[in-house]
Amino acid sequence: MLLDAAAGVPNTAIASRHQVTAVSVRKWRAQFQQQGLTDWGKVAPGRGRKPSIPAETIARIVELTTTTRPAGHTHWSSRRMAEQVGVSKDTVQRVWSSSVCNRTG
Repeated sequence: MLLDAAAGVPNTAIASRHQVTAVSVRKWRAQFQQQGLTDWGKVAPGRGRKPSIPAETIARIVELTTTTRPAGHTHWSSRRMAEQVGVSKDTVQRVWSSSVCNRTG
């Protein structure tokens, strides 16, 4: 869009080409004019998708994973952890796959 704007393409044509409103194009152009590419594409605080897994749940999964073992087992399975914490096995896997459980130091 910015390249189109720099080439002199009108806002309405840019909006149509990129399937957004002309108001959005004006806002993006104004932001670019004020800030350049600094923080371009950064989502403003309070905007965007909210975390789907509460921080308390993530903390509980990480704590149990790193400090305990289930009785009679050598390690947690995602299903066993999910049952313990009250979430889906996929939620546990997402937490384990994130950098939260893989940090060192």
